[in-house]
Amino acid sequence: MSLPKYKIVVNANDGENGVEITEGKYEGVIYTYGEVQFLPVEDDDTPPTINFTRAVRKCPDSMKETISDDVEFNQIMGDILIKLLEEQGDKAVELLKDEHQESDKT
Repeated sequence: MSLPKYKIVVNANDGENGVEITEGKYEGVIYTYGEVQFLPVEDDDTPPTINFTRAVRKCPDSMKETISDDVEFNQIMGDILIKLLEEQGDKAVELLKDEHQESDKT
């Protein structure tokens, strides 16, 4: 399953960041992540598991009754979360490299 296009949006009322799906079946859905947990891996054959809470802030009327239990949507949210975490990790590594290079110059 490929990820739909999405963007980070900011709620004008409370400043909270959210994710807006901008294409495909879930276009127009905006949601936020809450608590994220990384569950321990018990053996080498079991892939890592991430649990997270989320809140759907906006969605088309046709999805309001079903989106909370939509397995495909839940998987997409998990995949987007992993991508966002990877991107933030990459940025953190670059910042640390830059800081290290600056401290080596002094």
